[in-house]
Amino acid sequence: MSIRVMPSWIEDLEEEDLTFIKNFVLTSGSLKEMAAKYGVTYPTVRLRLDRLIEKIKMHEDSEAEPYVKLVKKLALDDRLGQLCAGGQGVVVMMDLDGFKQLNDTLGHLQGDACLQMVAGILRSYAGEDAAFRYGGDEFCMVFHAPEPGQILQTCERIRKSLEGIRLFSPCRVGASFGLAECRPGMNPEQLLKNADSALYQAKEERGCIRRWEQKAT
Repeated sequence: MSIRVMPSWIEDLEEEDLTFIKNFVLTSGSLKEMAAKYGVTYPTVRLRLDRLIEKIKMHEDSEAEPYVKLVKKLALDDRLGQLCAGGQGVVVMMDLDGFKQLNDTLGHLQGDACLQMVAGILRSYAGEDAAFRYGGDEFCMVFHAPEPGQILQTCERIRKSLEGIRLFSPCRVGASFGLAECRPGMNPEQLLKNADSALYQAKEERGCIRRWEQKAT
């Protein structure tokens, strides 16, 4: 019988970090429940979660990646669940234009630096608890604001800010956005699907913002 060695990233976490991760999983990633459990605000839980993710990612350990993805997925699922329960709000899917060329030309370290810069820009405009990395060079933003027009303006500000990045010469990055409005009775899967459909259209036109519209039947 083989003995499974504990991954190094787990060994380097403090006991309170492991307890935090355990509670996070047991609450199915509910940041609201975690905030109540620890007696802190929602953004404080999100900040601690992000710091734990960075701790885990410091290890060049392939076994750590699935755990990082699980933690991120639970946090996003919780946010989407809250949005759908309220029956109003907006989800935005964003994909970086030109990132593959940057990553291939300048290397993964510069690619990671770019992604971190993008994440910082998203949080500065969308809020600390609204922006999530969805995978690769794709991001998701969840807004409880019921007015899509306001979100369109936020996306435009983000788009212009990203186009202003000049630190990765000769490469440039931009972004395409797909926006979908939550409606009563809609579930998270359908909401993400609608936003992704709008993003697909935006990617075809490149560097623009497109809003999902229900087709007439």
